[in-house]
Amino acid sequence: MLLQYIHIIFLAHDDIYFVKCTSPSCCKAPTQHDAATPVLSVCKLLTSTVFLSGPGAVISLDTKAERFQVLPNGTFLIRSVQVQDRGTYICSAQNSVGLDRVMVTLEVWSRPPRIQLPTHREVTVHQGGEVRWECRAQGVPVPLLSWVLPDRSILTPDLNSNPAHGPHPRVSIFPNGTLRIVAVGPADRGLYRCVASNPAGTSSLSVRLHVSFLPPAIQQPREERVTLPAGMPVYAHCSARGAPVPSIRWRTPDGTLLLPSQFLNGNLFDSGSYECLATNAVGGDKRTVRVLVTGDEGGGGVRLPR
Repeated sequence: MLLQYIHIIFLAHDDIYFVKCTSPSCCKAPTQHDAATPVLSVCKLLTSTVFLSGPGAVISLDTKAERFQVLPNGTFLIRSVQVQDRGTYICSAQNSVGLDRVMVTLEVWSRPPRIQLPTHREVTVHQGGEVRWECRAQGVPVPLLSWVLPDRSILTPDLNSNPAHGPHPRVSIFPNGTLRIVAVGPADRGLYRCVASNPAGTSSLSVRLHVSFLPPAIQQPREERVTLPAGMPVYAHCSARGAPVPSIRWRTPDGTLLLPSQFLNGNLFDSGSYECLATNAVGGDKRTVRVLVTGDEGGGGVRLPR
């Protein structure tokens, strides 16, 4: 028996790897190949029995096992090469007069993930708002992206799942790795980590989320006086900012609470103080419109738009 040669071949992850294994008695050592190029070692067939043995397995001629296959002509095929496929493969050929072998050492080229965004950020969002954080990484093989939440739970992109039915219905990940949080609240504060991983290593970025709270602030003057003849409508505007977004109600002189843009016609109320009330979970604000109706005619109306 003669061991013909040892050759190291480098392939990129997920490439296809070919080695044509027959009797090596007339083989020539294969030349160097680019990382992305399949490798083919060609020899003359001078025997009737060929088999290949790799790390922990023996594969006979014309057989297939998962991603590994020996073709009828002796070619050894590995589909979608993985990092764990690296190692030494031996082609053995024998007949009634002897045995010959060729040894091939396979190294799989890979590159650890590299995050393409700043590795740390501080973000402040008003309560009730929405955040979307990108996470992009390069590597070979393509890195798997996942997010670690402040409670240490892990979310990964899943095209088949419905986030609304999961443990975090307001938190979801898009297929490209972007994290989305809707209706941000105090419980969402904390450190979020995006982890990019592949067999060659890991890389991560972190985002610390702060949630701010703003009491309502009405944008119009706190007090306003309006004088108008009986029978004429009065328009009193009221809008407010805050976090969470404030709700707005009007209170008439007799204590009736009205929705924005609600219209009451008739003489239920006329002169008096009308109050705009803006409230959220943090606090409230108030605006007062004092209406003076002149004349004796009834049937006037007050429209209170937002």
